[in-house]
Amino acid sequence: GSGVLIFACEPRGASHFRLPMMHPEVEAIRRVFESSPVYGPHSGNDARHLVQALDEHSGKVWALHFTGHGGVPDGSGGHGLGFTRNDGRMVTPSNKTMADAIRLHAFPSGPLKLVVLNGCDTLPLGKEVHAGGSGPTVLCWKTKVLDEIAKEFACAFFESMRRGNDAKHA
Repeated sequence: GSGVLIFACEPRGASHFRLPMMHPEVEAIRRVFESSPVYGPHSGNDARHLVQALDEHSGKVWALHFTGHGGVPDGSGGHGLGFTRNDGRMVTPSNKTMADAIRLHAFPSGPLKLVVLNGCDTLPLGKEVHAGGSGPTVLCWKTKVLDEIAKEFACAFFESMRRGNDAKHA
């Protein structure tokens, strides 16, 4: 695959969930990859939408860029990606469920080689995606991160990759 899939989990409801830098981040990444296929931004209010986007572009993408909330309690003592339902409440699928869906498209069985989880506290999911060491390269956050910093980091990272650096050196 030669494309990048962008999934932007746009928070709805309470203003404290809003991520004002989400759209500028997505547009900046689109500009970095203007000569490559960019699929999205896809969005949705539950994990099924992310899985559908991966399935729709199966075999076409080498990178998945998720931007949204992470570190959201999943109800079983863990934390994961937060999807905002139409009623404004956050729902969180298990990290195992999300990782299994992502790994279906990942190297060596698929072309997905890089997963960027650009949201707070996404390390648990990142570890699950990369479990066993045979999954894709994962870039994620161990801590909380300000929206502006997450945007700047993602843009600088992808710009460095566009200039020829691999994910480990970008």
